[in-house]
Amino acid sequence: MTDHRDRAERDQEAILAVREVLNWCQPHIDQARTERGLFQVMPNSQFAADDEDCAPARPSPHVRSALLSAYDNLDLLREIFCSRDEVNVYISAHYSLIRTVIEASADAIWLSVESGVENRRLRALGFALRDMSSLRSALNGVPFAPNDELRAKIALADTLSDEILRVGERLGFDGRALKAAARTSISEIVRASGMDHNSGLLHWSAWAACSGFTHSRPWVHLIHGHLDYEDDGGPVIHGMASADLGATRWMVDVAVIAVRRAHMECLRAAGAIIPASLALSPRRSGEVAARAGDAR
Repeated sequence: MTDHRDRAERDQEAILAVREVLNWCQPHIDQARTERGLFQVMPNSQFAADDEDCAPARPSPHVRSALLSAYDNLDLLREIFCSRDEVNVYISAHYSLIRTVIEASADAIWLSVESGVENRRLRALGFALRDMSSLRSALNGVPFAPNDELRAKIALADTLSDEILRVGERLGFDGRALKAAARTSISEIVRASGMDHNSGLLHWSAWAACSGFTHSRPWVHLIHGHLDYEDDGGPVIHGMASADLGATRWMVDVAVIAVRRAHMECLRAAGAIIPASLALSPRRSGEVAARAGDAR
């Protein structure tokens, strides 16, 4: 009885903590959906220079798209955890959303963080080359005979890829370096998204666990104790289980830390002012708001 009550109390504490950080995101989600959007590229900013030099592989549109994706998925997480009195999520239901937030935030950081002019250019060009390769693969996989519209899109992907390679060569990169940059894995990008090695490893660990659930890997159930083994060593998962809300709390925290850093890096690179609501951590921001309410 005590164990059950303790678990219920821990779960309630975890839900309240998750709601706190997700509610912190709401003003930024609302801003993302305005006409002005999350940021405007100012003249003489890092993005302005990189967009001009790397065109058509401009980094700022990729960053804007990634940040929008991160906030969209946080908004859906907020609907799951904040819009109902009772939260009952199954073990793998929400981890795909958290994974997307971490990945999208990592992409935004990868393209906007100040890493030196040469490195930034190479990252932008490699990212755009990978994007065109993904587009070509998707179009070639369409399960019907290519029509004129489809051929035109494939031709456009090829044309843009060639142009990106020419831009790279003009900036001093050979084809091998550009193609190597295009092969940078999402795992590497997530690891690089932290402020230092430890926070990068934290992002990667949460992302890897979420990826395990997304791809239905049996090993990830070991984290939550829902995996046993037969005598012959084969894994056995015992049906649908409720999520470990303590682990969920940790992973949501990591996701919000990642998107917060991504948003701040984007604003810095765009030459914009970072608002106080973003500069403060979610819980610190809540404390300030509470004190302001008490003062009134």
